[in-house]
Amino acid sequence: MKIVGLIAEYNPLHKGHQYQLKQIRRSSQCDVLVVVMSGNVVQRGQFAVLDKWQRAQIAIDSGADFVFELPLLASLQSADYFAKVGIELLALLNCSEVYFGSEQADIQTLTQFVETVEAHRAALDIEIKAALKTGLSYAASYQQAIVSVLGESDFDSSLPNHQLGIQYIKANRQLKHAMILQTIKRIKNEDGLYSATSVREKITQGQLQSAEVPLFTWQAIQANAPVLMNDYWPLLKYQLTTHNAESLKHIFGIKEGFEVAILNQLRWAMSWDDFVNRLTSKRWTAASVNRILIAVLGNITDQQWQDYKTNYAKQPVIRLLAYRESHSHYLKDLRHQSVEIIANWKKDYADRYHLQWRIDQVYQLNPIKSLQEQNLTLYPIKR
Repeated sequence: MKIVGLIAEYNPLHKGHQYQLKQIRRSSQCDVLVVVMSGNVVQRGQFAVLDKWQRAQIAIDSGADFVFELPLLASLQSADYFAKVGIELLALLNCSEVYFGSEQADIQTLTQFVETVEAHRAALDIEIKAALKTGLSYAASYQQAIVSVLGESDFDSSLPNHQLGIQYIKANRQLKHAMILQTIKRIKNEDGLYSATSVREKITQGQLQSAEVPLFTWQAIQANAPVLMNDYWPLLKYQLTTHNAESLKHIFGIKEGFEVAILNQLRWAMSWDDFVNRLTSKRWTAASVNRILIAVLGNITDQQWQDYKTNYAKQPVIRLLAYRESHSHYLKDLRHQSVEIIANWKKDYADRYHLQWRIDQVYQLNPIKSLQEQNLTLYPIKR
């Protein structure tokens, strides 16, 4: 049985994603197509516009066979951790091949870039450290070092899917039994609506049209008011008023005096988006700021995060969100794997899932929209 996988967010699933699923099915001739998808927090550090269950159902209806929830361990960290956790999970889920989108490059070009970077690692590290001292973020420092050491190239490693693809390759090379990686070239249209960002912007502005997204996505958006980060601004302000600089610096992700900047800007900000804009700088990207604010919202401390990582590493646990019932035999083959599958909630999972649970509860507290309970009463969706 051939099992292939991909790592996704589907925030929300758009026509480009729909095309990708069809191409993977056609190219791989797989028996089972597995998606590991971000839960209610996506890697850019924001809540998803539709909850994880709705997005999982759309994915199944669009061609996936199984949708598992990517742990918070991945989605609340930078791209390298996001890729590492996702790749390791796909390996544990018995995937032999992994597909991902690419703006320009094929797998050979991306692999060659990774090998070139490794060959020049010492020189790159020196350049990165020098750039960091100027106040640049790590991502910006890395790109500056690449140009400085490797020179200009037709291959743009800074493109979002290239960045993730590079991290997928690096993570896959660390596995005991590496999987085969394949790229699917992204397609574009004139209005740019093969981009989740452009779709979210249209949703926010109330301008999205039915023809611009797949039918299942359109139906979900019409039936459920999309979640916006500004909805949570009152909750964030409340949470921050319970902190001083000393207590805030123990929140996961806060370092280098960033707690002072947070408290200084709080008095002036008018919304979540405004707050993020005020805190974004050369050193702190909007995504990193958002991830920190999610941690503040969930009151996740460094110690709690480290305990979560330790417990998860001992025995990974992953939640099954949706699946195609005709392929349920695949689940039987996973029983002896070193990953536990959550179908329904048990207390035994608490030490490896409690932060995800906590963030889901915060997600449900949206003061503007009524959202369904995310854990206790829900079971995997069957199609």
